Amino acid sequence: MECADCSLNYSVLNNNFDVTVKNSTDIKFSYVSDFELKTSISANKKQNIRLVVFDAYGRIISNELTAVDQGISKIDKFNIKIN
Repeated sequence: MECADCSLNYSVLNNNFDVTVKNSTDIKFSYVSDFELKTSISANKKQNIRLVVFDAYGRIISNELTAVDQGISKIDKFNIKIN
């Protein structure tokens, strides 16, 4: 994830996580079955935010650069397959 100053809330297999991002960070997690990754990105100032999602095999699920206004949440869902 790349952003100047933002927050990422995401859900993996019914577990919720919150991460504050300044500049960029890799957020890694493990899974053992197919699931729907739910993300909500909030910008602390108007900025462009890139969210790249890979599966366990390194295949790109999504690579999106989006302009997000301050205080607005961008919500996405991604279907992740185990194989």
